[in-house]
Amino acid sequence: MEPSYISSLNENFLDQYKGSMAMADEAIVYFNPHTRSNIKKLKPVSENQVKTSFGNNQMRIVTDSKKTV
Repeated sequence: MEPSYISSLNENFLDQYKGSMAMADEAIVYFNPHTRSNIKKLKPVSENQVKTSFGNNQMRIVTDSKKTV
């Protein structure tokens, strides 16, 4: 899953994802912290915040699109 930087990947909305990937065989979320904070000028979101919001500490967080999953 790649949440939208502006509307979905912010601390006011993140909790809406709670449990949304509970049935996934492999839960992976991609976001680019550089784009979020340096280009979009948005408050940073940590990998831990994302895992907590989804309620899945086992999920993988990918922050570099050039790395293979």
